[in-house]
Formats: sequence, C-alpha cells, structure tokens
Amino acid sequence: MGIQGIESYEVTVEVDVSRGLPSFNIVGLGDRIVSEAKERVRAAIRNSGLDFPLERITVNLLPSDVPKEGCGFDLAIATGILASTGQIPRDELSDMLIVGGLGLDGAVWEVEGALVLASGAKDGLLVLPPGNAAEALVVPHVTAITPYTLSALVGHLRKQKRLPEYKGVIPRSRDGVRPFDTPHCSPECDDDREKSKGADARIQARPADFSDTGSTEDAILDMAEVIGHEMAKRALEIAAAGFHSVFMSGPPGAGKTMLSRRLPSIMPDLTYEEAVVVTKTWSVAGMHKGGLIFRAPFRSPHHTITVSGMVGGGRNPKPGEVSLAHGGILFCDELPLFKRDVLETLRQPMEDGEVSVSRSGAKVVYPSRFMLVAAQNPCPCGGLRLDGSGECKCTPWEIRRYKMRVPTPILDRIDIFIELDETDWRTQDWGTRNGQNGSLGDSDRGCGDENVCGETRKIRKSPRPDAEPSASIKVRTEMARNIQRERLGGERSKKEGASESTPGTLGRILANGSMTPGEVRRFVSLTPEARRCLEMAAKGHKLSMRGISRTMKVARTIADLEGDMLVRSHHMEEALSYREVSDKDFPVSWYGKAAR
Repeated sequence: MGIQGIESYEVTVEVDVSRGLPSFNIVGLGDRIVSEAKERVRAAIRNSGLDFPLERITVNLLPSDVPKEGCGFDLAIATGILASTGQIPRDELSDMLIVGGLGLDGAVWEVEGALVLASGAKDGLLVLPPGNAAEALVVPHVTAITPYTLSALVGHLRKQKRLPEYKGVIPRSRDGVRPFDTPHCSPECDDDREKSKGADARIQARPADFSDTGSTEDAILDMAEVIGHEMAKRALEIAAAGFHSVFMSGPPGAGKTMLSRRLPSIMPDLTYEEAVVVTKTWSVAGMHKGGLIFRAPFRSPHHTITVSGMVGGGRNPKPGEVSLAHGGILFCDELPLFKRDVLETLRQPMEDGEVSVSRSGAKVVYPSRFMLVAAQNPCPCGGLRLDGSGECKCTPWEIRRYKMRVPTPILDRIDIFIELDETDWRTQDWGTRNGQNGSLGDSDRGCGDENVCGETRKIRKSPRPDAEPSASIKVRTEMARNIQRERLGGERSKKEGASESTPGTLGRILANGSMTPGEVRRFVSLTPEARRCLEMAAKGHKLSMRGISRTMKVARTIADLEGDMLVRSHHMEEALSYREVSDKDFPVSWYGKAAR
C-alpha cells in the first residue's frame, strides 16, 4: 500500500522470475529507497534460511504512473519472490495486504504512516510490523498479524506456525479503558524473536500508548504558575473552549510566552475522529509511532522558518507546521520577525482549514485547522509601555513599520486580541517560606531598616489568593466544547454526510471558531440588547464583515462557558473587548483594557 497525503491507495506487487542472466529490477516510479530494496530483500531472504533465485527478477509496482516512496514495500516484494519460486503457497497471498520494511537479518521494520495504511485496508488480512501495531489497531475494521521476522511470516503462510490475529478496537479516551495491548509474539515465535538481532530493543510489547505528540510540557506547565494576568487567562480560556486564534502584545518579560506554553494544559482533548486525523498527519511526517494522539498538538516554529517548512513541501510533499498543528496550537512568537511570504501563506490554511501542496512529483492536501497564537513586542526595542513609562528608543515611524510587517488579512482572521503589561512584583507574594497566610519566616523579616524594608514587609503579609490550576479550567473548556460538538456535529453530518471531498471539511474541528457563515447565522442567537451592542460597535469601530462574524463566534463561546443558549449583552461586550480596532497613529491597537 502507498500513501498520498493522509490517504492510502493499494499497490499491487507483480513479480516475474524468468530464465536469463541473474538480475533484479524494480519498476513503477519508485524512489531511491524503493530501488535499494533489491539489496535488503536479497539479504533478508538468504539470512532467513530461504533460497534467493539466481535468475532474472522483475518487480512491477502498480499503478505504474503514481510515484512511490519508502521501505514499506520490502516485505511484499520478498513474499512475492518466494511465492513465484514456490517456497510459499500463492493462494495464501490472495487476500493479504502486506506492509513492512526488512532488515538484512530478516527482521521486519516499522514504517511511516501505519495508521493511514490501516485506514485504507478495506478487506483482507493486514500484515504489518509489530512496532506499528499500537498505531494501526485503533481502526475498528482491521484484522492484522504482526510477524517479527520474514521467517515467521513464511511459517504462517506454510501453516507451520500460525501467528495470532488481532482485531482493531476504537479507544474511548487517552486515559480510558485500554482497548488492546501491543501484540506479544506467541510462544512459538520466541525463536524467531531471538534470531531478529535487536528486535526486542526496537519493538517492545507494552500497553496501548495514548500518548501526546511527544511533548510533555502541558503535563508539567500549569496556569497556576502564572502570576497575575487574570484577564489574559480569561481570554485564553475562551480561546481554548471555542478554538479561537489569539494575538498578544506586550513588553519583553510580560508573560506572553509563559501563557502560550501553558495553553495546551487547558485545551479540551480531541475526539476519536479528530485524533485519527491528527495521528495520521504526524505518522505520515514520520514523527509518531504509537497510539492515537488525543492531546491537542503544540507547535512553535522559529521565525527563520521557510515557506516549505510552514506549509509543507519536498519532492514527495510532507506536512508542514500548519498541518502538524492541526487540531491544536501554532504558536508564532515575535510574529513581525517572520518573513512576509511565510506569513502570507497562513491565509488559506486559517480560512479553509486545509492546505494544498503541489510539486512535480505529486499534489496532496493536508489538514490545517489550527489555533494561531501570535505574540509580539509593542515596538522593535521592546521598551514601550502601555502607561507611557519605559525607555523606548524607537521613532513613531519605526514602530509603525514594525507593526505593518504583519499583514492586515492575517490580523483580520484572528478572533481575540490581548494587551499585556508587566505585573508589579511588589503586589505578589514573593519569597514566602512558611506558606501560611503569606507570613514570613524569622529570617525573612527584612534588613531591619523600616525605610527600606517596611513597605515590602507590609505588602508581603497580604496573602495572594491561590491561582486556579489548569485542571479546573480544563473542566470548563471541556464542557463548553462538548456543547459545541453536540450542536455542530448533527448539523454537519446531515449536510455533508461522511464525505471529506468538500473544501474545508478535511479534518473538521467541531468548535465555534470553525463555524461557517451559515452556522453563525443559525446558531448564534442574539438578544435585542446584544444586537444593539454589536451594531453600535460595528458602526463606531468600522468592523469588517469577517470581524463581525468572528465577534459573534467569540460571544457564542462565552455564552457556552456559562451554559446559556442565548448570546446576551454582557457576552457581546466581553467579546468586543477582545477585538482589534483601527487607530490613526498605529495600524494595530486593541479595544479594551490591558490584561494586568
């Protein structure tokens, strides 16, 4: 089987062994890795105690006009040669889909995109490497065997040592009931495992892995660690609940990066359907070989990234950052420092939720429905402050040019704008050791000089309320997202069915932030007071139609967090406080108070 984008297609392996000078040719538009399969297959067959024919061997990979890549055809080519020479029965291969790479010792190696391949296995028995089992067996209709070595597969086909069959099961949640174990080799296969040098070190039997994208930051970073910035935390809670893009501005050290890196800890877990698409994308990119990814991905590319790195590319196009962030967060720190052409490429993915990558070898479509979380300083030097303090060395023109580096169409696609200022350290409970009521230990009473330390001691004795942990916030975002999934799920399935061919429906995220204009009109019910509030803001601040639509989406999310079926005036007022407005002096400013 081959992979194109995050979809698979069947590849028929034809093998002809005829008389003539010994040769081995593979045709069918394979890349260099496919061409090098000749040496891997030859050595694997010989080292497995089988006979490699010294004749003219021709392997044809159908369809011949589709480019093919990777080592996943090794095992199928080897079994085709063995069947052509009568070493295994041909009829056993008639209903098999064979995927796997081969080592020189005959060990079966993992391949990229196992979940994509398993999803395309409609009928028949799937043969795949044991290391890909945890990933592939989350597809319910799959029945698979997992040979550790080529000789184990041959013994199964000869009906000498039958391998156990495993059926796919849908996992319910990341931490829920374990649906299966990574297949253990049956006792009669122990000898084959011993012969596979290093196989146990590379493929270990373990429980099904519902791990995240490989980053454990959201497991150790908590919103409770953020001091102050209560309005910013509220805005990020709304963004996480409704899958809204966020733009933060503030001086260096204000907490933009700190807040952004803790945002995954309050993001709702993905549904099974969403997790399948995310895992497919990561698997195709060769960045994941485990169970389903239920945790929202977090990607943070450097500002020197290229266009191909952002949207995907290569001779055989691979996913870029916008696709790896699908279903999660794309964090762009210092957004004005990104190249203009890189920022321009974000337009289509943000609007359509998918990106089309065309190269001479192929054209593929990857999902790209992500939350953009962008951050920037208020000026190039970072010295500008909201209250007019600070030591900014920039001229008004430099500030204007700095902010103009971010294209207006990108800003118009962002739902929530936040301004952050530095938190006053004197208002915080620093250095408390006793940990009770903000009191200090005897050694922390200060230097004894009331003129120097008196005020500090007085402030330190004022207890700071415990900040809310991420787990508590996540309960609310999960509840609001479930409301949105229930509301949007039935409507979209009724309108679109199971087809993913409609533009913008690849890897749908059921959230308010991804509502279509028709869904906004249908599901955002405004009270008369909320409507008047929106009309006044649209007229006074000249909001675009897209801006009005995005404001209504944010207001809908705020209402969902409160469990309200209607969008009321206070919901709309809060949503408008996060919107961007024009300013005659600077092209980028925000309507609302600073988040302190």
